[in-house]
Amino acid sequence: SRLSAMRLAAFLLLGVGGWGLAASFTPVAPPNRNPGGVASLQCKLSNKAKAPEAVVLLVRHGQTEWNVAGRYQGSLDSPLTTRGLEQAQMLGERLRRSGRAIDSVWSSDMPRARRTCELIADAIGFPVAECKVDADLRERCFGVFEGLDRQEIQQRYPQELAGTLKFDLDHKVPGGESRREVLSRVNEKLEEIADANAGKTVLVVTHGACLNTMMRHLLGIPWSPDVKPPGELKIGNTCMCELHYIKDECGEARWVVHSIGDVAHTQDPTLLWSQDDDSSSSDGVEGKLRAAREKIAILEAEIASVRGVSSTFAESAASPVES
Repeated sequence: SRLSAMRLAAFLLLGVGGWGLAASFTPVAPPNRNPGGVASLQCKLSNKAKAPEAVVLLVRHGQTEWNVAGRYQGSLDSPLTTRGLEQAQMLGERLRRSGRAIDSVWSSDMPRARRTCELIADAIGFPVAECKVDADLRERCFGVFEGLDRQEIQQRYPQELAGTLKFDLDHKVPGGESRREVLSRVNEKLEEIADANAGKTVLVVTHGACLNTMMRHLLGIPWSPDVKPPGELKIGNTCMCELHYIKDECGEARWVVHSIGDVAHTQDPTLLWSQDDDSSSSDGVEGKLRAAREKIAILEAEIASVRGVSSTFAESAASPVES
């Protein structure tokens, strides 16, 4: 009948259309609800205990002569100023007064960082000879900029300076390092240190560009030469950034930022002494500061007499010999 014929035609038409559609359609896989796979899911559902977190206190070195002069240091060095020595001692005293146990102390192999580390270690009663140094914690190399101030760089390398001032992760000054290269070595070293110190507190003395780059990375601040963030991080001399390195039951790790750029010890000396201490009075504080300045004067005299002599750090075999 005519109705049957129409039904047959419709069936054939829909069938062919369906086959044609199927032939040209690529199904989209459903979202992966378990990116770690079955093994990861089983691990998370197990009663396996989490690894104890490591606390890493990142510290920038004390003020140097080139910091004051506004010169790029990078892989070059300049000595700590009187203020820089004082900053390091104040941070050490703050840590000592806090009663916080420091289980391990690390430093960049740059002299300015090592001297800062020595003063802090001495203040908290940590054996200076047991401090460790590592070249992966050293400052970003600024190539042809090193030793020059901003005005000199603007006169000699205006294009290179313009590129450096942009937030480009891969920009590299001639003869220097990119931010990406710095981030790679510093982050890898800090993870290595944290992995070896689960459940402990570690002090690490490093540099301004290293800290700035690391903090921007951890906070997810975008890197783009075309977009300038509405704010910036302040990484002052001897500032402290507290990070916690946490691993879950399956060994997946992440950093948690607890503080950034903390320089309270350099701004309010009364914070260095407890309220029940007789020295917490104004006269007591001034006396403490006078004693600290006298000690710094002695240290400066020692530095002047032994400048160029190698530090008392116990360097690991992997650490390069300073020239």
